[in-house]
Amino acid sequence: MGAEYEEFKISPERDGNKLKVSLKGEINVDTSRDFDDFINNNLEGVGELEFDLKEVDFVSSAGLRVFLNAQKIMDKQGSMVIHNMSQDVFDVFEMTGFSDVVNIE
Repeated sequence: MGAEYEEFKISPERDGNKLKVSLKGEINVDTSRDFDDFINNNLEGVGELEFDLKEVDFVSSAGLRVFLNAQKIMDKQGSMVIHNMSQDVFDVFEMTGFSDVVNIE
């Protein structure tokens, strides 16, 4: 029997140069590909990028790389912030040093 995983979902809301991205599910080696494609294809003209991780319960190293990629892009064109992290997800960012690289509120 295989494990049942919650579907990964990206829900963007654009308002002018602001982009709020609500994520749902696990950001793992499989789902991070779609997440990275989304980042690479949707940040043109974005000055403020906000991630809502309220419904994310796991982020793998592959997922962390996508956040790093987004941060590098936004360092050149605006700001990025991550909101509503669970304690488990925050612990991953903290243990890997990513909490010093990205803005977490």
